[in-house]
Amino acid sequence: MKVVMIGSYPLEGLYSGTGVHIKELSLCLSQIKDIDLHLVTFSKQSRQFKRGNLNIHTLKRWGRPSFWIPIEVLRLRREILRINPDIVHAHATAYPYSTAGVLVLNKYPTLMTVHGIVAEMVKTERGLIFALNTLIAKPLERFAIAKIPNIIVLSPYVKDYVSNMTNSKIYLVPNGIDLKIGGNIKPNRLVKEHSILFVGGLNRGKGITTLLQAMPIIKRQMPNITVYVAGLGPQETELKRMAQKLGVEDDVEFLGWIEGKEKYFYYRSVDVCVVPSIVEEACATVLLE
Repeated sequence: MKVVMIGSYPLEGLYSGTGVHIKELSLCLSQIKDIDLHLVTFSKQSRQFKRGNLNIHTLKRWGRPSFWIPIEVLRLRREILRINPDIVHAHATAYPYSTAGVLVLNKYPTLMTVHGIVAEMVKTERGLIFALNTLIAKPLERFAIAKIPNIIVLSPYVKDYVSNMTNSKIYLVPNGIDLKIGGNIKPNRLVKEHSILFVGGLNRGKGITTLLQAMPIIKRQMPNITVYVAGLGPQETELKRMAQKLGVEDDVEFLGWIEGKEKYFYYRSVDVCVVPSIVEEACATVLLE
């Protein structure tokens, strides 16, 4: 069976929960001898190469997705038609991948995994991003959910949400983690005593501003507290400025993106791990970890 997956594959290391899901799922599926797995994604340049048994097709992104939606959707569709698969699996309801999935419905059996609800995530955005998501992303999300006949969701909450928007078949398949990674890891001596850890994308929906705003209050009771922020995202610069404004820049360490054993070193070493999201999480990997 030839399978095409379309979604945001983490080639540049800037992972999201969706990227991690796609990476792990594609790794597992590509090891099954009866599956010829192809992955189509956008990246810095157009090329085709292999990682193990996984065939990766990258299309060069021309600019901000919002301004190139029709062209990006058509480019995805053209690449899918060129590969000519037996089945298409679109990841996430956000454009352009979900929309491209709709456009090949008449030719190939198609399914979609819902990693989160765009309509919920955009509530925390501002300005132009909020306007574009409200005018474009939300309608295209509803369009894809209504049209694609087979939908995978990660949690009962998302299942209930999606079921009000479609008559499609819905399958509940939660996220999973590799229990072997953190099995034998010992605490890291470099992590300071009295510590808090945040792991995730640096965006408004994750509620990191609430964590930073709490720091001056916490420091009154525990002056030596340190917050480790693990992740990357569009809010990074704003968060660093906020830490300076609150006078806690020396108590907050931005680690960038960490994964694998390094991430579990921090899990095992800190006192508290917090998930201060202000939007509904579909199935937060950090909670499972």
